[in-house]
Amino acid sequence: MGSDILTVMSASSLLWEVVLSNLTHIGSLNRSLVEPEATEYVIPIPLVVGHVPVGLLAPKIPDLSLSISYIGDGLIIAVVAYTQTLALSKTFGMEHGYPVDPAQEMLASGVVNVVCGVFSGYIATGSVSRSMVQNGAGGRTQLASVVAAVCVLSAIIIVSLRPLVVKLLTVPEMWRRSPIDCAVWLFSCISTVVLTADLGILASVVLSLLLVVLRSMVNPVSEAGQIETGSVSAELRSLRGYSAARSPKNTRIVKIKTPVFYVNSEAFVNGIYEKTGVYPVKMKRSKFNMEKEVEAKTLASDAPNHSKDEHQGESNSVGNHSNNSPGLNGHCGGYVDEACSPVIILDASQMAFVDLMGVQALQFVITEMGTVGIEVFVAAVPESVIPLLKSTGLWKKHGDRLFLTLEAALAFVAKSDPNYAF
Repeated sequence: MGSDILTVMSASSLLWEVVLSNLTHIGSLNRSLVEPEATEYVIPIPLVVGHVPVGLLAPKIPDLSLSISYIGDGLIIAVVAYTQTLALSKTFGMEHGYPVDPAQEMLASGVVNVVCGVFSGYIATGSVSRSMVQNGAGGRTQLASVVAAVCVLSAIIIVSLRPLVVKLLTVPEMWRRSPIDCAVWLFSCISTVVLTADLGILASVVLSLLLVVLRSMVNPVSEAGQIETGSVSAELRSLRGYSAARSPKNTRIVKIKTPVFYVNSEAFVNGIYEKTGVYPVKMKRSKFNMEKEVEAKTLASDAPNHSKDEHQGESNSVGNHSNNSPGLNGHCGGYVDEACSPVIILDASQMAFVDLMGVQALQFVITEMGTVGIEVFVAAVPESVIPLLKSTGLWKKHGDRLFLTLEAALAFVAKSDPNYAF
């Protein structure tokens, strides 16, 4: 309870300090409200220290004209300082068995205080508390003060950096958990130490944003399948991560794992092509080449030097090529080993947002896949994305391809395709 009260009092004091300092600066309260030569009553106002020089002051001879003002106080301070120094010297001399010369102590105190006066320093005298501590620690000469100062400073630094040192010991564990997050943490730590604190934090924020963008460009989609969890229920999981996951027959399920925007729109399209094994441009080019080959063989079969049997054989050969054309018998033009599924379902449940480039990429995938006879459906579109789909016209043009849930899309495919099976 007491610590809570002290915390509140300290916070309120600091708040008042900030408020009053700003009011003093804004209202110029550090200036006199009346002319200096005026005889009226001057309201007492706070004084602002102003510029505070840093570093050691240059040595200079004190202004002796001011000695009349502080000669009395100076004599009292000198007597007290010398008395305290001599008392400490005699105390430690008796304890350690060495004689103390009062004249020598006075001469030493005088020389030291003259040097302090030239360098605008405080009066030099023996400190009871520090002398007792250093004597108890085994100090014997003035060098003990230097060592004590270094030790105290080192202790302050170590205590201040202890949380950082302890945190560094957890770096291997952090790296095992998440290498990317650990790299960001290390970069933030090093940049803050090497640069200033504000520049280090700014560089860390910029790096974090770049990593978010880069991670959205790497593998924005993944192929998913279903794992049976019951007689009538199944869970959607990645085919790469779960060996038990299976894709429905004649259907590919692709999960959109990141937002789709101008940075990763191209990677999104290429990722769908890669995961499904369907490359519409290559398939259409292959089909065009086959048609040119069929046309060339047909012209060659009409030549007079060909027999009827050869003509019939070439016709059969042409028919075989036609049956193997892309998209006609379920094969993707020979670009993948397995059958090309005529239906692709995009699971958009993890697509946090989409911009105009993302909508164009989605519409491009639907259109290009349709040119090779493959139907594309989009399931579980987030509500935050629907307004943009409506404003861009995709909702109106392809609204029949959008489904509320993945289960609804699979049910529609099962109803439309008699060969559908899980």
